[in-house]
Amino acid sequence: MSRAPAGVLNWVFVSLLVVLPAPGQTPSVELKVAAVQFRSSFDIGDNCKRMSEALGKLSAEHVQVAVFPECALTGYYLGADRAGGTAVG
Repeated sequence: MSRAPAGVLNWVFVSLLVVLPAPGQTPSVELKVAAVQFRSSFDIGDNCKRMSEALGKLSAEHVQVAVFPECALTGYYLGADRAGGTAVG
């Protein structure tokens, strides 16, 4: 699987339509969702800045929900595994 170069954001816009509400629920709504491909680093300030920029662009596209990868803000730590105390990676 190939990875995007650092700093490159790719997002996919998905429109979800809730078709049939259950009795007592509100009527159907349209929700615009973005899945963001994001290469993070260990520089939290830089990650935060780039995530904010991505959210600004997504907002301009009327996206209501943006999903970033886990550890997008902090980066992955490849040191000791907390549970077992062994090195990872």
